[in-house]
Amino acid sequence: MDAAAGLIHVPTEEAFGLVVAEALARNLKFFGSATGGVVDIATGVDGAELFAPQDWTGLETDIAHWLAAGCPRPVAAANTMRGLYHPRVIAQRHLEIYREVLGTSSQQQSIKPSF
Repeated sequence: MDAAAGLIHVPTEEAFGLVVAEALARNLKFFGSATGGVVDIATGVDGAELFAPQDWTGLETDIAHWLAAGCPRPVAAANTMRGLYHPRVIAQRHLEIYREVLGTSSQQQSIKPSF
């Protein structure tokens, strides 16, 4: 991926999409199927183009336009991925969920067992 300008990923059924997050985290242009977790990761991200599964005409047209434009790479995709998936962001969200499950507020620093 380090030498690439873009990624084409067109699964025809459920796909988790980590390869999509990896590409966008490197500010690569992304073209792919709107299936499974790919949609959750790529929707609204700079440089991500989603297509209905097997929309080969739409995919071909957009890739041709991108190639004709000189293969520009997105500039904000990596920042978006960092804001969504950086380990600190994920850890903070886990803490919020644990506190919610335990019935504590997010301002409390310690969790006291109730047994």
